[in-house]
Amino acid sequence: MKRDLAHVPADKLVILATHIPLKTDATSSPGVNTANLDKLLAALGGREHMFSVAGHDTSNSWQMFLGKEEGWTGAKPFHHQVLAEVRGGGWTKGPKDERGVRAADMADGTPNGYYRLSVQGDRYRTQYKPASLPADFLMRIGYRDTAGRHHVPEGRSGSGDFATPVSVTPKDLRSGSGVHVETNVFDGGSKHKVQMSVDGRRFTRMSHSAPVNDPYVVALHGRLKGTPDAPAAPEASSHIWTAPLPANLRPGRHTVTVRSTDQHGQVAQRTSTFTVTHPN
Repeated sequence: MKRDLAHVPADKLVILATHIPLKTDATSSPGVNTANLDKLLAALGGREHMFSVAGHDTSNSWQMFLGKEEGWTGAKPFHHQVLAEVRGGGWTKGPKDERGVRAADMADGTPNGYYRLSVQGDRYRTQYKPASLPADFLMRIGYRDTAGRHHVPEGRSGSGDFATPVSVTPKDLRSGSGVHVETNVFDGGSKHKVQMSVDGRRFTRMSHSAPVNDPYVVALHGRLKGTPDAPAAPEASSHIWTAPLPANLRPGRHTVTVRSTDQHGQVAQRTSTFTVTHPN
């Protein structure tokens, strides 16, 4: 590779595709990370325009930005993307849809899917697409109440409505812990800006959680464990964002809008509704 790159001008974009990840924070296992990463990065010589993709880890999609700690000498972090996969958590995993095809959601809550890679000059852009779901289903919105209970949607990969409409009380909203919106932005990463608006109010930033299990996968796995429809067991997701609902909402129906903007400027948006009940 080093000899090949000697013939590639320094201002050209180089895209490296490997099976095993160069590095993923999903696991420290040597079987899922490149053992001689330092030598690979040295061979790349700190090139200005680099991008890398990998698969292998069918549990997690993970956006990595390699720097000095990993031995990268480039002026800006080296973007390495561990992709969501077409096979997801496994062809035989998860409940079947109306076609008899299993959901195959990944353990981090990402639906199985594929990507479109666009390249123009020294710039690149990836766009994830869930395999058997609408192109705009790029996140899943749920809620965590004051008791720590998670409310997650139903349907294929959680793309449908809630089995029981979500309702909270004014007291819940004003309590110390409050009621939180929880959003899994599929294939998201640290460069994503994720914001929330309630009833058309100003968008405010959501907090990017430390890696944590997706409540949707936890609930689905808990319900179907031991059956032929069981999904992959949950593993920590790196792309979950949370934010509290405003404490001053009036009784009635309300709409949450979550908007995600990735490092390429691509915007995804989804809405969810809940009800604030009238006090007794």
